Amino acid sequence: MESVNQSIWVVIMAKIGIVITFFTPFKWFFLGAMVVISADLLFGIKAAKARKEVIRPSRAVRRTFNKITDYFTWIILAIALGEAFGSPFGIPLLPGSVLVVIFGCELNSIFANYFEYKGQKLHINVFNYIFKKSDGLIDVKEGGEEDESKNN
Repeated sequence: MESVNQSIWVVIMAKIGIVITFFTPFKWFFLGAMVVISADLLFGIKAAKARKEVIRPSRAVRRTFNKITDYFTWIILAIALGEAFGSPFGIPLLPGSVLVVIFGCELNSIFANYFEYKGQKLHINVFNYIFKKSDGLIDVKEGGEEDESKNN
């Protein structure tokens, strides 16, 4: 009976080793996800305080855990796309390319929250820089319909 328990543990540890070996090359993506999620939480709370909104810790925790789950899922999808299409067709940067788009969206959110917290009317779009769509990253927001409706 004891040998059966030992062999079960050996199988479990072997499977854990396979999973760890699979995810090890992508450890920096997981670390980067934790950094951008933390920054988005921090500046999101500060921006909400600047807007004088009520901050509910339960909602912040729930949204943060949802974001962690989303990022974990996106990273696994990027790895799967890399294995399914990147490796056979010789595109080693496919997982990174997918995650650049995901991290870029999060960086846009972080910058929007940061500048709103600071009271500045700036808009940063990292995709403008990546895809060279405009001269720079920073655009000054014009006082549009949203700003006028808040004043009325």
